[in-house]
Amino acid sequence: NLVRGGNGGSGRIDGWVFSTSGVWTTLLDSSGTISSPATANNVVAVASYCSKRTWTANDNANYNDTACTAGLLGDSSTFSNHGPTRDGRMKPDVSAPGQRIAAALSADQSPGEGASTTARDGRHKLMNGTSMATPVVAGALVRSIQASPTLTAAAARSALQAQARTDAKVTAHGAVPNYVFGYGKLDVLGLRQDRDGHRR
Repeated sequence: NLVRGGNGGSGRIDGWVFSTSGVWTTLLDSSGTISSPATANNVVAVASYCSKRTWTANDNANYNDTACTAGLLGDSSTFSNHGPTRDGRMKPDVSAPGQRIAAALSADQSPGEGASTTARDGRHKLMNGTSMATPVVAGALVRSIQASPTLTAAAARSALQAQARTDAKVTAHGAVPNYVFGYGKLDVLGLRQDRDGHRR
């Protein structure tokens, strides 16, 4: 959200920009940066947290993610947007690993990937983004639906929220749910509990 007053008036302006460089530099409100489609009522909005700091790449050299320092490991990714929604609702719903996630690399991708971001096996690319965290949650939900085919979307979202785990990095941003991690970090094992509380 961007908040600015001047020229005889004041008020709130909601706007989302790729970069604030050269645009608004003062009176910025960095909360509520989450945007569509994650703000929809019936979707699961997924935040990302720093999950990997170092890796060995295809050139056998070791690399470090400068955006995920030792102090930020396990904390919210710098690129992960925060709630609330414009109308004050709680988002995101849950968080998942989203930094340096190994994703299948297409042989047809052009231009070719640099060695530093290609995994040692040459078949995966190490990527960042909530676009990497979201498939982790989607995969967990698919397993839940396989186990319980009648599971509704609302029940699936409630299960994600109820089973999310918290740690010091999560609660440093406030009691859960909070606008950075939502209800916490994805707990895949928790989602595998059956109705009697036993592990599948």
